[in-house]
Amino acid sequence: MLTWTGFTDLKTEGTFQNVINGAPVIRGSSFWPFTAGESNGDRKENCAVTYIGKWGWNDLMCGSLAYGYCRMQARQRFKIRGIKCN
Repeated sequence: MLTWTGFTDLKTEGTFQNVINGAPVIRGSSFWPFTAGESNGDRKENCAVTYIGKWGWNDLMCGSLAYGYCRMQARQRFKIRGIKCN
């Protein structure tokens, strides 16, 4: 299962930025979340995704089908497939 991280390098190739606040993840920094050999998509693959069950990000075409993360307020109750979370 693919999950979109909310980061893209559409603006500057190789510098992935959060689409909401522009915070960058820079290649060579102490936090480079991509798996070995990634990001390798040049101008074709500009959206970062995770694979559930594997560590690290991968870059794919932005039109690829992937799930997204939800932003929620602290202590908000929600229900996922019958599981109640507090």
